[in-house]
Amino acid sequence: QWVEDIVKFHVQPIIAYSTSPQRNYKERIKKAVFSFNLGVTDFFCLVCTNATFATTFVQEQLSRLKGPSVLVVDEAHNFGAANLRRTLQRDSTYRLALSATLDRHHDPEGTDLLHRFFGEVCIHYGLDRAIADKKLVSYYYHPIVVYLTTEELERYQLLTWEIGKNIYKNKDKVIVTPRAKKLLLQRARLVAGAAEKITKLRDMMQQFQHQQDMLIYCGATTIDVMEDGDQEAIRQIDY
Repeated sequence: QWVEDIVKFHVQPIIAYSTSPQRNYKERIKKAVFSFNLGVTDFFCLVCTNATFATTFVQEQLSRLKGPSVLVVDEAHNFGAANLRRTLQRDSTYRLALSATLDRHHDPEGTDLLHRFFGEVCIHYGLDRAIADKKLVSYYYHPIVVYLTTEELERYQLLTWEIGKNIYKNKDKVIVTPRAKKLLLQRARLVAGAAEKITKLRDMMQQFQHQQDMLIYCGATTIDVMEDGDQEAIRQIDY
């Protein structure tokens, strides 16, 4: 999508990722940096995925740039992750982070790094304005409450107890250990895969069985179902 929009401005970017149509993108990057540093060209555009950007090759090439550069990061909250933080050490001349929410849940260290690297918010475009500008369709939001089963609730309480043991306060800073982060993810998936959601969906589908235009989103989780007397884990969306 980024490439499609960039091309409309008569710019032909280098497209760098594993399945890029430009199979020689590494050579293109090398030549672009070399030409830029010599002054043969005064501009080039590189579009790549997070994984490609984090590679040693790309980081080494970009570190050789001898002129001003612009770094634009989409879904920038991902750059607070441990494997991408190191790429933010390079001092790009101009930096722009795009994100629905730059703050990382239960990761104050990553959040602080992003705010320090990218600076203050310069543009805020809220849902209300987007709807008023007809960039988003207006909608009604009707929450439907379901409850955890006895077994799910017991598991939820156990995870909560374990999480509490792995979060502690150091002065004014809350420390969330890697163990706690893993447990928090497990607890979130437990809620996302609550068995009663399936029951409630089946009931609701009776009302909507004659409607064609519907989108149903599922949690990224698995649920346990009984198949021929055996318990089997199956993705919620498949079930």
